[in-house]
Amino acid sequence: MKFDSKFSRPESIYILHICDFIYPYVIGGSSRFASDLNNAFLELGHLSFIITRPTYNSRYRLRDGISVGVFVRSVISALALSLARRFDLLIAHHYLLASFFVAIFRYSKFIYFYHGPIQEESLIKGSSNLSATFKKILEQRLLRRADQIYCLSQSMKQTLPKRFWVKTLVCGPKLDFSRIASTGLQQSFPTDGALTRLLIARRLTPRTDVVGLLSVLREIEGVDITVAGGGELYDSVVAEFGDFATITGPLSDEKLYQAIRKSTLVVVPSAGYEGFGLIILEALALGVPVLVSKSAGPGYDYVTSINPLFGYHNQNVDEVQSKISAIKKLPRDYMEDISKSVVVEFDMINFVAQEFTQIKGGD
Repeated sequence: MKFDSKFSRPESIYILHICDFIYPYVIGGSSRFASDLNNAFLELGHLSFIITRPTYNSRYRLRDGISVGVFVRSVISALALSLARRFDLLIAHHYLLASFFVAIFRYSKFIYFYHGPIQEESLIKGSSNLSATFKKILEQRLLRRADQIYCLSQSMKQTLPKRFWVKTLVCGPKLDFSRIASTGLQQSFPTDGALTRLLIARRLTPRTDVVGLLSVLREIEGVDITVAGGGELYDSVVAEFGDFATITGPLSDEKLYQAIRKSTLVVVPSAGYEGFGLIILEALALGVPVLVSKSAGPGYDYVTSINPLFGYHNQNVDEVQSKISAIKKLPRDYMEDISKSVVVEFDMINFVAQEFTQIKGGD
């Protein structure tokens, strides 16, 4: 393997990055977090080897020409890599691949990013109790083995067994805001103040409750709705709601940020089990207000600490309608101030620079 010369510096950290899912080949919060974390290490001059699934489903396939690190493309090459050197950091985000590879690689420190209670998400999707139990066992083995656990919120930490709390740090959600800056987009509101443009940018799964929100919004007049996202419910959402909402499927970063910028507000539904919902930060960074379901947990807590208008209760048509009306009246400079504070507080590169740049222990 040939590497860019910037990785040859003696102070570079060698990282093995294991993630069952990674953005943009899978659209979701943990996959985006994994991608942004990896990019932050590269931006700071470190070398990251990525082990991920070659395919997720028929729509998202791992493609050649990836510029976000060195992909380890087979078990054989992974085994060869395990013999080649000791890594400074082994970082994992999901339980499946990590359960195997953590046993064969040599590393100085193992960090596990806990993105939520896997067994509960399995149950909400309808998996069997046996399947959920097996997944729980796999993840708890990783949690025991980890030197350090990071999670996105205090409420998420409390879903962990208490014996793991002593080595768990709440880092909060993080985002690579340079992606937004690279699009050249600036904070803006729709120029047509009479039209209420709502954007829902979520995966279409039972957990995100997009169906429940669309059922509520169908009762509200004068709104133009765009749904950006794919998932197992995509076809049924198109069939049921395609008559009054524009359903685009997943969008590229640039198109997503264009859609956010043209929106009056971004609505974030949820049925629960949320890490945070990174679309919240993307919208606020672009100066666009949000309306977040109380079931989203940490994301709801954060936005309502800024302004109670930014939260709603599921299935409450009157509340959603009144808050949309109130949010439309917020002054632009108010949202611009929020945008600046979000970018400072949740920047991924600053997080990596502060937390990991002192780690060095490879051969």
